[in-house]
Amino acid sequence: MTQVSCYRFKCVDLDCDGVITPNEMQFFYEEQLHRMECMAQEPVLFEDIVCQMADMICPHVGVLYSQIDLSQTSCWFAAMDTLTQTPLMWVVSGEECQ
Repeated sequence: MTQVSCYRFKCVDLDCDGVITPNEMQFFYEEQLHRMECMAQEPVLFEDIVCQMADMICPHVGVLYSQIDLSQTSCWFAAMDTLTQTPLMWVVSGEECQ
């Protein structure tokens, strides 16, 4: 992983245990939900985000995302953007990763 991807992973890994859990994703989702509501957009359900993340990354252990899982996909940037940037959340939901 590049320095940028490691940094972004560490920002989202709130408890510094080396995996991004649904609880950590929920924390960031709440902020995105607030932004969507402020922009009068129909919110994307958290369950849909979790499902999209699993489809993009295919983690080795349930819905726990490690740096290794992210490094093995070209979609790591889309996964991080989904959690941290509302406008990109909509774009990512319609993208196909290679």
